[in-house]
Amino acid sequence: MDRRVRGEGPSPGFALREASGIEGILECLRARYEECRRTGTDGKQLAQEVGDVYVFVLLNSMESTALIHLGQWRRLQRETVAALALAEKNAIPPAMALCRLALAWLHVEAMDFEGARDLCEGVDEAVLAENPFAFFYQRAVLAKAFVGMNEPQRAKSQFDSVQRRLESDAIMLDYTIYAQLHHCLGEHGLNTGDIALARRAADELYAYVGRAPDLNHLAQADGLRARIATAAGDRDEALSHLTNGFSIVDKEDLPLAAWRVYDSAAEVFAAIGDAERAATFAAVSRK
Repeated sequence: MDRRVRGEGPSPGFALREASGIEGILECLRARYEECRRTGTDGKQLAQEVGDVYVFVLLNSMESTALIHLGQWRRLQRETVAALALAEKNAIPPAMALCRLALAWLHVEAMDFEGARDLCEGVDEAVLAENPFAFFYQRAVLAKAFVGMNEPQRAKSQFDSVQRRLESDAIMLDYTIYAQLHHCLGEHGLNTGDIALARRAADELYAYVGRAPDLNHLAQADGLRARIATAAGDRDEALSHLTNGFSIVDKEDLPLAAWRVYDSAAEVFAAIGDAERAATFAAVSRK
């Protein structure tokens, strides 16, 4: 068990967490997910050697982020189920919560929205109250689940809850959570017909992830912006955003982003009446 959880001072994995975490985060910001995954995997092995379960789970969460975007979902599930068993064996509620949230993120990306919701709602409320990262993580996944389930009011309640916590705690969102929430807010605006909200969220997302630059989220933001432009009746803008997205996913190994961009292309071409290209991209996105 993590010695800090037992109140015995800094754990032997503290320096390990700092070094591995910083390196992994930098790789993640650059969308270098294989390098991020490798850092997380190596760090987990060292954390296990020194017996620091909480650091092991923190690094598993970082590894999970990489595996989500690499499309290695079976491995993510296997590694996180094992991490959850370890956290449960050692009775560490914050670690258990992070594992369940990683699995919920996997479910929501696979479009099992009900499964993601159930996992999120099963997280210990005491952990959410004490741990802002877990709180925002849960709200981001729940928002995406409710958008996918076409429950706009319940989705909106997640965004409102995040805003209230940010204001009350005077803190900033983690990079990955920010990207997920803003993408989801854009989807929410698009689904509810609030094009101004959708544009604002997508543009803020694009500007935010462009600083790294994070090619993965840039490509996904382009797919979203193309769909928003289509809904606004701007065909040329939509095609321009798709071209930008294609220029990334056709060169980079970003399976999840490619799936999202091709799926967006199918939706855009169907909307503008190009059935042949819509069918082509729909077929590509299903591969």
